Amino acid sequence: MKKFLFACVILLVVILAGAWLVVSVHTKSNYDRMREGLVDTYYVVTPMDDQFRAFLAEVQSNWTCRVNEIGGPDSEVVKLAGMTPSVRNLIYVFNYQVPEYSWFSPKRNRQAALIGLIKAKFFPRSVDKQWHVSEDQHLAVLWGVTNAVYVHQDETGGLRTALYFKKKKNIERSGARTGDSATAPSPLPTSGVNLP
Repeated sequence: MKKFLFACVILLVVILAGAWLVVSVHTKSNYDRMREGLVDTYYVVTPMDDQFRAFLAEVQSNWTCRVNEIGGPDSEVVKLAGMTPSVRNLIYVFNYQVPEYSWFSPKRNRQAALIGLIKAKFFPRSVDKQWHVSEDQHLAVLWGVTNAVYVHQDETGGLRTALYFKKKKNIERSGARTGDSATAPSPLPTSGVNLP
């Protein structure tokens, strides 16, 4: 009788371990597929130089501000990732590199998958593929498309996002007539800085 009971316990342990392994292998496969899709999805963090600050001043003075709000969609993206909205955390979410699957830390896998999925769904487009960040790292600019610039700034009330537009006709005309480089700074800085 004892042998039969012992054999049943061993059989139950083997069945549970096998089921855990099957589920884990399937989960790891999905996780790895997501991870591979996001490997090269990030933008270089670049300190603002004088040329880019001049471009930003041009944008803020002469382009049309269509959105200027605290707690907008970008703040919600950061909150979805379980963080407090800030410039640093916004860049962290969009530059997040999904770590390798951990066989023994399902909690870490869930958090990594959550941030990876948020990043995959909401990753912004950028012309120069750079986050231009102020020295104090409380202001970040993302040049969305040739005629759109996102300005993110930490404020007392939260993360402020402003979206500036310039009509494409004006970009083409000013660039063609005057060769004005204020609408498109060139060359842009390429040195990166790491945010901890």
